[in-house]
Formats: sequence, structure tokens, C-alpha cells
Amino acid sequence: MMPIRHPLAERCVIRPDDLNSVPCIAFNTETYTGQEVWTMFDTFNVRANIALIANSSSMLCHFVAAGLGAWLVHPLLVAGVEKTVVVRPFQPTITLDFLVCFARDARDLPLIAELAGEAKPMATRFVDDLAASWH
Repeated sequence: MMPIRHPLAERCVIRPDDLNSVPCIAFNTETYTGQEVWTMFDTFNVRANIALIANSSSMLCHFVAAGLGAWLVHPLLVAGVEKTVVVRPFQPTITLDFLVCFARDARDLPLIAELAGEAKPMATRFVDDLAASWH
């Protein structure tokens, strides 16, 4: 994800070498996503130019939208700023999982199950629509 008119926005796919010295808004390394991205940076010897560390995906996405840098996020996380940023696929793929967590003794398990059942296809449609803009 990068600000509109970012030099990398011209690329169809972003690769590790593309991120060398690019100003970045990074996830805290104590987060799952931060650890996955930093592991990839170490693997490919990416020299990150970290402008800012964010502790939440919403903060990170808004900092990127404001033009402060670029970063790697799951496409679902750009919901809400998708019209103010450019999203491109990254290779190699970094697998990031999403979970719906709830208490086993929650009062309305059928309602929670229904919410989870609706959330997954809605998220899939959002990511598919976003991915269609990559072509």
C-alpha cells in the first residue's frame, strides 16, 4: 500500500528490492504482521527507511494515505482508505490470517456464527474488487 502518485504505484507487482530506501510506515515488531514483514525484510536484505512506527492497522493506513510512506498490509486492512491509497500485490506472498474470536460461553452463539458467516464472503468480495483494480 502506498500513497496515490507514489513512484511504486506504476508497478504491477511490488518485490522486496523495490522497498530498499523507500520511506515506510511500519507495524510495530511486537505485532504478528510486523514480525512477518520484518522476517521477509531480513530474508531479502531489505534496507527499510522507517519514517514512523504504527501500533494499529488503522493508524498505519491513515499515515500512508497522508503520504508519509508505504507499507505491506493485507488488502482487507485498507477498507476505509481504499480510495486514498494505491494497493499492489507483493511477491513473494506473505501469508496473513484473520480469525473471528469469541468466548465459548457467549450468550448468542447462533448470532455470532451468522455474523462470522456473513463477514467472510463480504471480506472476500472487498479484496476481490480491490484486486480487480490491479489489472
